[in-house]
Amino acid sequence: MTWMRSLLLLTALLLQSTSLPATTNKITGQVTDTRGNPLPGASVVIEGTRRGTMTDDEGVYLILSAEPGKHTLVVTMMGYENQRRADVLVTSDYTTNESFVLQETVLQMEEMVVEAQRGGGGWGMFTFNSEVPPVEPCKTTSKYLMSREELEAVPLVRKMAEVV
Repeated sequence: MTWMRSLLLLTALLLQSTSLPATTNKITGQVTDTRGNPLPGASVVIEGTRRGTMTDDEGVYLILSAEPGKHTLVVTMMGYENQRRADVLVTSDYTTNESFVLQETVLQMEEMVVEAQRGGGGWGMFTFNSEVPPVEPCKTTSKYLMSREELEAVPLVRKMAEVV
């Protein structure tokens, strides 16, 4: 039995000494506008994955634990054209540097019509295309009223027996 212990101990020591180093692949860079100003809050994503980040106050981003290989980075920010960069090479145990310069663009929105209707309360009531319920401009809170049946239908544990 002691030879078996010795063999296990020797195997464990060999495996420990030949363990592979951890990979720390990173992608970093800065996102700026055409004048060189940093763009805080820009989204930087590795296309086809759920891995990404947002830029900080200086427009700098950092994506940790990126898989080694070639990736496509997509940078988006409201008010700027999206930018897509293919074939960004990520190497094991190396930090890849990719910076972006975004071009300003015009935001296009649909037309919004606001109609005012005089109400009985003095301040009036406002509606949007008569499809949305009236908005009272002097109210600062919202509330939702529930009937007794709706409240009883909410899935809550009311008794210890229901937990068991």
